[in-house]
This record gives sequence, C-alpha cells and structure tokens, in this order.
Amino acid sequence: MQLTEKQKSEGWRIVKFGVVAQEVKTSTKNPLGEGIERYIGLEHIDPESLRLTRYGLIAEDNPTFTKKFSAGDILFGRRRAYLKKAAVAGFDGICSGDITVIAPKGDDLVPGLLPFIVQSDSFFDWAIKHSAGGLSPRTKFKSLAEFEFLLPPCPRQEEMLEVFEKIEETIFQSEMTSEALQRAQDIAYGDFFRKLDDLDDSSIVGEDLFKLGGGNAPKDIPLKDNGDTNYIKVDCFNDVRNSEVLNFSVWTFDKDEAHKSVKIYPSGSVIFPKRGAAIFKNRVGILGRDAAVDSNIMVLQALGDISSEYMRSYLHWKNLSTICDNAGVPQLNNKHLYPMNFPLPDKDDRMKFNNISENFARLQDQLFLKREQTIGLRKVIINDLLKGAA
Repeated sequence: MQLTEKQKSEGWRIVKFGVVAQEVKTSTKNPLGEGIERYIGLEHIDPESLRLTRYGLIAEDNPTFTKKFSAGDILFGRRRAYLKKAAVAGFDGICSGDITVIAPKGDDLVPGLLPFIVQSDSFFDWAIKHSAGGLSPRTKFKSLAEFEFLLPPCPRQEEMLEVFEKIEETIFQSEMTSEALQRAQDIAYGDFFRKLDDLDDSSIVGEDLFKLGGGNAPKDIPLKDNGDTNYIKVDCFNDVRNSEVLNFSVWTFDKDEAHKSVKIYPSGSVIFPKRGAAIFKNRVGILGRDAAVDSNIMVLQALGDISSEYMRSYLHWKNLSTICDNAGVPQLNNKHLYPMNFPLPDKDDRMKFNNISENFARLQDQLFLKREQTIGLRKVIINDLLKGAA
C-alpha cells in the first residue's frame, strides 16, 4: 500500500487500526448490581448490519458472560469472522467472550467513522485471514490492530461520515417499513383466520393436510464454507436476511458429500423449532432453497392444494406456544399437530388468501432488495475510502 503524491499533498496517511481503535477489556461479575440489564451473544448480531435489534435479559437468562460494553462501543464477532458480524451498541451491557469490544482511540479518526471501517470488506478479509482454530476460528485484537488502511484528513472524514449516516438512515427506514408491513400482514391474516375458525364444518385434521419430518444433528452433516446446500439451524430465524423465507445460512455443505441418511427438504417446506424456548418466539418459516435442517427443527410439507404460505401463516397466527407440550422442556411433536383441526378454505377463500400473501411478499421483496442495494452501496464507498479512491 502506497500513497500517491496527490494523496500526500492532501494529507492522507497510511495508519494501522490499532492507532485509531482499542480493545475494551472491562468486566463485571455482578452486572445487575451495576444496573446492567441486557446482554449480547453472537446470535443477537446480524451479518453486515451495524444496528442491534435483539438482546437477552440477564435476569431471565442468567448468562455466564462477564465482559462489559458501553453505548457507542463496537461489538465485533471474533469467532467465525466470515459471518461478518459487527454492530454498534445502543446501550450498556455484557457480552459473550466470542465478541471483541472495540472503542475509538486518539484524535486521528472522526469517532463516528470507526464502525464503517470495521464493516469494510478489507477489514473482514484481514480478520478472516488472521483467524486461528478449527471449526470455530477466532481473531485476536492484536491481529486486528495490524490492519492498515488509508486515512484521509479530518475534513474529508467528516464529509464521508455524513454520507455514511445518510446511507444508514435509508437502511434503518427500510427495516422499519418492513416491520410495519409485517404487523399489517399479521393483522390481515388474523382477520382471515378468525373468520375461517368460526366455520366449524370447514376444518380438517393435520394428518390429512400435511406430512411432518425431522432433521439431522450437526455431527451428521459435512459442513464447509460455501457449500451448495444450506443447513438450517434455529439461529437462522434470527438472520435479518431471512424474515419468513429462509434463503440464507452460515452453515452449508455439498449435497454430493452428504450421507444418504441426511434428509434434504425441498424449497417451500414449512419449518419451525420443535423443542426448547425457541418455540415461545413463535418462529415459523419457509425454506427458500432445498436444505437440510437441524434435529431441533420440525419440517411440514403441505399436501394437496393448500399452499405452504397458508400453513406457515396459520401456525404463526395460532402461535406455537399454544400447541406445544409445556411440561418441563417445551416440545412439539407429531402427536400435537396430526390430530389438530385446521380450517380448510374453499376455492374463493383460497384465492383471496393467495392474493393477500402475494401482495405482502412482493412488497417485502422490494424492501429487502432496497436494503441489500443500500448495504452494497455502503460497502463500495467504504472500500473506496480505505483504498484512497473515495
């Protein structure tokens, strides 16, 4: 990496990440006593997103984490850096040991610019290259501190920060609109299903409406980076890129390398958690691609003319927590779903539902595409900045 004469004259410099950032190493054994109520695990950080939308409550989950962070700190997922997880904390909390807490250092960098440098492809590429370990490689801050990039003078930094903040606002508005659209969809589906439920003669038992299946434990799957087939775990429901249709997974494998006992389900299959607290989060989705699933997930394949979206939406509206066995560890099994009565819409109602679902899906797809395009623009501008081309 070298500076051009023009860059030198404008005040650009080559700096190491450790010059403008530092690792925060404070900890606590009594977070509640210090007024800290929330914690962050890797599962709470979305890939390529600077915004934290989820967290856990210490009083409810009693995590063993001791590492502290403050509002404004960057939470960088040092385990499996290829997941590209790095977000800005909006509150004080504690976090997993697999997260590196990073804060600005010195006066060389406009502080608000640091999160965007961390989100750059070149920074993640460096972190991945300097990770160590087998199935769960980790990156140390000592290695991150050696990452070099081109730093423009402060006036140019402030101009870039203004651009980045506008981009982030666009991403945020897309996500807020998507959430509002989801609430509207839930209301529309609720009205539709309540009317159907009132028609007692329209119901049909589950075993005549769908077939159920299970998944495979991780040890049975030849996991690798960039495989041709997704392996879906419950954590995939947390990925902001998935929403109701699960197209993305950080766990993949090659179909040709899998043992014949591995069950690969077709796209369009309905999936949801079958045991544990995840049931109470009422996560119900549809496979957007052929995939294998974890043994903690149940798969429902609709029969006849009933659509997967109809089954997904009805189960979500009914709420998994009202169906499961909650004696001890929550469980969902065939015995709960096969005897259950499901309203069967007639042809007109089926067409009405399909029209509603298609319209909502089209709008969500548009919002998702806008978000991805904006994130792509952010990446291009950041990468150009670090190369001195911005």
